[in-house]
Amino acid sequence: MIATSTQSAWAEIDDEECVARARDGDAEAYATLYRRHYPRALRLARALIGPQRAEDVVADAFVRVLVRLRAGARIGCFSGYAHATVRHLVVDAHRTTARAAVAVTPDRLDSLPGDDEPAQRVIDAEHARWVFLAMPASWRQLVWDTTVHGNTPARLARRREASTSAITAQLYRARRHLRAVSATMPPRARTRY
Repeated sequence: MIATSTQSAWAEIDDEECVARARDGDAEAYATLYRRHYPRALRLARALIGPQRAEDVVADAFVRVLVRLRAGARIGCFSGYAHATVRHLVVDAHRTTARAAVAVTPDRLDSLPGDDEPAQRVIDAEHARWVFLAMPASWRQLVWDTTVHGNTPARLARRREASTSAITAQLYRARRHLRAVSATMPPRARTRY
């Protein structure tokens, strides 16, 4: 009975006040925000990642939001911030899944080049080296950083003190150049960029 009266008292307080109180350490204020926004965040996560992983993503999102609040973050629109956090976690989950899917498994070993073609592999490597060296040095470094080191354009933008869109555009031009030069190579030596 006490919990119901407490919940009804919190129902009258708007999100901004709950956020301010939660930032100051009021657990009940954050619980109110959680009750208000959990159903919609769960629907969003289910639509983006599916029902199997949606609850985990939403739970992680609310934990991250709470950590940010306790660290003093100023959150203007709680629902927007929570939903953006859900979307970011879904993107991270998809990236992790994509990286795991690229791993070589025994059933994919048949599709890899064998040791019976050493001369052709040398020719392919030479062509790939030639295509790579035909690019401007800044493009080579950008392609290397994203492809080999796995950096995102956003991370490279921060490191290079440039905008993410500028790095993305430069990466697009570099890859387009790689494809164009690669198209001049014999079909066996072409790779996907």
